[in-house]
Amino acid sequence: MLARDWMGRTAVIGFGLLTVAGTALAEEYEASSGQVLALEIRSTTPEVDALIDATCVAANTIDIRIGGELPFGKGEREPTRLTLSDGTISTKIAGISVVSPDVEMTGGSMLLTSVEPDSKVMQILVSGKPITFKPPDGSSHKITLGKSATDAVKAFVKNCADGDNN
Repeated sequence: MLARDWMGRTAVIGFGLLTVAGTALAEEYEASSGQVLALEIRSTTPEVDALIDATCVAANTIDIRIGGELPFGKGEREPTRLTLSDGTISTKIAGISVVSPDVEMTGGSMLLTSVEPDSKVMQILVSGKPITFKPPDGSSHKITLGKSATDAVKAFVKNCADGDNN
């Protein structure tokens, strides 16, 4: 699902290559943002939940859902958690498990919480470094967003911090 404004317009930011250890790989994530200040980062793999789904609900307040293919409970609003790290900054996130917007297709759940634009969560997402996601099951998932998705997160964070949430 792409973020859409009240007129149904959608902006998609696509991108080409990322480099890992000197090897060029096709990027696996794309980002989209609509006129309502929202951001979605989704794998280019079909039929998976968005990795990040964020909405600026007020100046300096971001509601963020984190999911993708990561295990975050049953989606029944039970408490859940996640540790994020970019190798320099690390933070633990507490939230609740909610069903993903694509639950009919994926059966997935996501962690839902609120953060500020200058939070460690957003600092990690804009760092441009590989990000390690550690959900409650103890697994570890290293993901590189790529330049286009990172730039989209940076713009989203700046606009939300500036109060441009609509």
